[in-house]
This record gives sequence, C-alpha cells and structure tokens, in this order.
Amino acid sequence: MSFNFAEIYRSTRLGLLTLAAELSDAEWMTLAPATPEWTVKDLYGHLTGVATDLLAGNLEIVGSDEWTARQVADRADNSPQEVCAEWNAVGPEVEERLAVLGSPLSSAVIDVWHHEQDVRNAVDHTANRSGEGLRLSLRAGNAIGPKMEQAGLAALHLHTDDYDREFGMGEDEVTVSGNPYEMARAFMGRRSFQQIRRFDWTRDPEPYLPIFSIFPPRSDDLVE
Repeated sequence: MSFNFAEIYRSTRLGLLTLAAELSDAEWMTLAPATPEWTVKDLYGHLTGVATDLLAGNLEIVGSDEWTARQVADRADNSPQEVCAEWNAVGPEVEERLAVLGSPLSSAVIDVWHHEQDVRNAVDHTANRSGEGLRLSLRAGNAIGPKMEQAGLAALHLHTDDYDREFGMGEDEVTVSGNPYEMARAFMGRRSFQQIRRFDWTRDPEPYLPIFSIFPPRSDDLVE
C-alpha cells in the first residue's frame, strides 16, 4: 500500500487550523486526556515545533521528552493565534519535503494525525477518524514485528474492517481483530492493557501486551 504523505499531512494540518479558529479561550487551555501534561495549545505548539525542527534539521534527539518539551516551552508565551500562524507559514515547506522524501518522514505524518485525534477528543469534536491517516497509522504497527521476533512470539495477524496485516514471521500465528481506530490508537500508547485485552484475540493476549504499543500503554482506559 502506498501513501501520499504530503497530502495526509496537509489535510490534517489544515483541518487542525480550521478547528483552531473555532476554539474558545477555555478550550485552548483544556488538558488533553490523551496527553494529560499538555493543553490543546501545547499540542499545537508541539506540532509547530516538529515542523520547524524538521526543516532546520534539529533531529538529533527526535522524539525524546526533551525534544518535545522544548517545542512546547519555546511557544509558551505565544498566543494560540501566533502558534497557528507559525505553523501555517512553515507547513507548506514541510509538505514539499514530504512529497520528495516520503516514507523516511512518515513518523511526522503519523504524529500529526494522532495529535489531531488528541485535540478533537479534548474539545469534544470527534471527526476525521478514517481515511489515509488512519491506514498509515495502522501500518505503524510494523514497529512491533521485530520486538515479537525478539521475544520469540508467533506472528500476529491484524484484522480490522478494511485493513489486514501480518506482523512478525512464522507459519504459526495469532489473530487480533477489532475496530481500526481503536487498533491505531493502541499502537501509539493511547489505550490501556485492559482495552487491548478486550480486542478479539484467537489466543491468550498476555504475551503480546508489553509489545503491542510503540509507546507505553496508558495505566487507565481512554475512551474516545
């Protein structure tokens, strides 16, 4: 399956900027349940910071807590409108790079799609849960394949309404089925062990729980 990384990023970015124009002062300061240390404004600051760091080549500690915290802190004194104006200014150049480089920068596209969900859920505006961004996020589960092999686990067959994929290797396999949005969110640490257990597994899911998420799973359920 091929993806138009630039278009996924662009449509997600523009959707968030459109939503931004509708947010109240209270909504900007709302803590996002999926990222409880960040407000909605902090999420926009992070996404703007990812864009500027990508363009500047500030990627030595990409994805670390230090890297993301600096992005938010650098824009803490800026108004939401200033943060959005900055992202609006640099976003098109990010999309140009995505159009050329594609897959090597796919993590930035997955990141923006998931943070769109974080923002929308924080302000009770749940939309845009399907499409190419969702399918790309499901493909991010590829990262668990090597961990499964290292742990000596049987291959995992992921089955959803419109997406099937094999993770790991070997003839013996376990199948996990569920809602594609729930699966994608689980891969990125937005679901708890309890929620992952409630997917439809053909075998005991316990050996797979520690490696099912790219980021650490939540300690409590997140219902969106």
